[in-house]
Amino acid sequence: MRRWLPLLAVLACAAAPRSAEYVLREGRFALRPPAGWTAERDAREDERQKVYGVRLGGPRGADGVLATISLAYYAPGNALFKGGADEFLKRNLGGDERFVPPAGESTSPVKTVTLGGLPARSFTRRSHEYLPPDSTDSKEVAVVEEVEVAPAKEGFYVLEFKASEAQAVKLRRAYAAIRASVRFF
Repeated sequence: MRRWLPLLAVLACAAAPRSAEYVLREGRFALRPPAGWTAERDAREDERQKVYGVRLGGPRGADGVLATISLAYYAPGNALFKGGADEFLKRNLGGDERFVPPAGESTSPVKTVTLGGLPARSFTRRSHEYLPPDSTDSKEVAVVEEVEVAPAKEGFYVLEFKASEAQAVKLRRAYAAIRASVRFF
């Protein structure tokens, strides 16, 4: 009987339920959300802006911040970043003088990484949110965002993870698992 215990443990792990893979209807990418995370998108808005993606909603922290992970494909000629990945990075890193970063926001230097087999550039942004919003008794909550930008043959992809600083540490493994599951078509 003892010889069978390791085999039974392996079989139990293999039989454990896995969340279903999310494949973008337009066929640009797939990823595997963790169990319990929700997937949502607005296909009409995606088509209008030429930005196709999914937003995964995870657990809400004790501080009230909902953890999210989003993956989007920005098609050439999209309504938001006509200059492509370079314009996205320039605006998000504070290199565009038309945009003033909010007080207290800081951004790390850009690193080179690989995402879904593609070369990518990543950075971390630290900022804060006020919860509940639009309230006179809101509290300030520290928020961290991990952003990765990967060029495609046409257009580019953006993977974003956002959570309160306290919750981001706890969700690091979930983010790493989603990141590792990303496949581009």
